[in-house]
Amino acid sequence: MSIVPCLGGRVLVHGMLAELPRRQGVGKLLSADSERCTVSVFHSILRSESVDLPLADVGRAFLSPQTRVYVQDGDHYRIGRVKNYFLHDNGLVDYEVRFPNGRQADISELALYVRPWSAPEDPAEILASGGAESQYLHDRRQAATGPLLQLRRATQGMSALVSAGIELVPHQIAAVRRILADPVQRYLLADEVGLGKTIEAGLVGRRAMCSPGGCPIPRTPGSAPRPWRKHWLATVRRRS
Repeated sequence: MSIVPCLGGRVLVHGMLAELPRRQGVGKLLSADSERCTVSVFHSILRSESVDLPLADVGRAFLSPQTRVYVQDGDHYRIGRVKNYFLHDNGLVDYEVRFPNGRQADISELALYVRPWSAPEDPAEILASGGAESQYLHDRRQAATGPLLQLRRATQGMSALVSAGIELVPHQIAAVRRILADPVQRYLLADEVGLGKTIEAGLVGRRAMCSPGGCPIPRTPGSAPRPWRKHWLATVRRRS
């Protein structure tokens, strides 16, 4: 471990995490003198680069919980997320890293790599090299995205309806879509009793409010019978 004295009384250690200028992310310190330093930027498991920077533009980096980190293990990398940390008296940090399948380990920042906040590398090359997260995490994400995509299909492109607290019924969605597609939205909902006229009206209002530059909260007309107004407002509150 090589220690490099720096300006302002700071002490930087070869391999410690350093914050890149303009909040571009985190790199690893390779060397430093009184005015400049060399930092390694870990773009992906396939590519790293060394950049020469003014020492005054580089800061000390600390990783927040859930930051994704890479740990080199022979000829491949293990991918985990920061769970906790321990700061040593010498200024170095050990991070508690959680890996897939419930494994975790305390690892020095000198052995950790963090990608910057720039655009990712070609995902196809990273997948081919085995740099993606495990099947364990993929399966759990897939279990969540599948029902979400089904909901979006059920709303026929009207994404604001996904957040409504109702069970989507095809004829109601079709009526809402027809109303919203018409530039002159003056419709009388006259379905049979129990087919969901109140829900259809509420969905039209919700879609309008959730759209960019949406309209104010719709109001019940003052001419409507009071029992009808009370029922309509109660239904909207219960299902919104």
